[in-house]
Amino acid sequence: MGESGRAMLDFFNILNEITMNMTKLVIWYNPIGIFFIIMNKILEVPDLEAAARSLTMYMVTGLLGLAIHALIVLPTIYFTLTRRNPFRVSLGMMESLLTGLGTSSSAAALPVTLRCYEEKLKFNKTICRFVLPIGATINMDGLAIIQAVTPIFLAQMNQRMLAFADLVAISLSATLASIGAAGVPGTGFITMLVVVAAVGLPVEDAYLVLTVDWFMMRMVTMVNIYNDSLAAGILTRYFTLTPNSEEP
Repeated sequence: MGESGRAMLDFFNILNEITMNMTKLVIWYNPIGIFFIIMNKILEVPDLEAAARSLTMYMVTGLLGLAIHALIVLPTIYFTLTRRNPFRVSLGMMESLLTGLGTSSSAAALPVTLRCYEEKLKFNKTICRFVLPIGATINMDGLAIIQAVTPIFLAQMNQRMLAFADLVAISLSATLASIGAAGVPGTGFITMLVVVAAVGLPVEDAYLVLTVDWFMMRMVTMVNIYNDSLAAGILTRYFTLTPNSEEP
């Protein structure tokens, strides 16, 4: 439309700038709000030493679950289905894994993941570009593990015994919530609140987990990226004649 459409173009450009400025304000004030939320929960804890020990065991349990999944379960599945060395994929994906560790976002690491798969591992581009973006969106098995551990930790902290039905509800809620979580930082804690509420635990107690959430989510992101990579490798093995093939 030329100059006659300039007013509409300027309107959306200004609207975009307003949105970005509002987002920047939220990002800058967010750490302050989280700090006071955490401090409020810490001050409410009657025995700070016991709470610190509980949080430490929570981290150990979560990290152990992630380690078993990433170092035993996933490589076993990959080797069983492809008869190939899964740790070769790990070495090829090291740059992507470190990016996930630094950003805590599988979506932010996606371009690096694609480059590692296509340039270093020489796997099928068509399959990678189809599988990896989907995996970065809905395949959050690492997050599901932490979301299952957290309600159990909060139940123990509140001295509540969970029935078998509660454990089933936690498993189903954690799986569904992890599928619905976006691959960006911070969404894991929001979906975690859904899982906590599903079994009737006090949601406000979950804010205590924020003290270690920043570290745990980075470990979760690495597991998610690794799982997506192995999934793409399995599909490459079954839908291409050779790993170097450019066509499915």
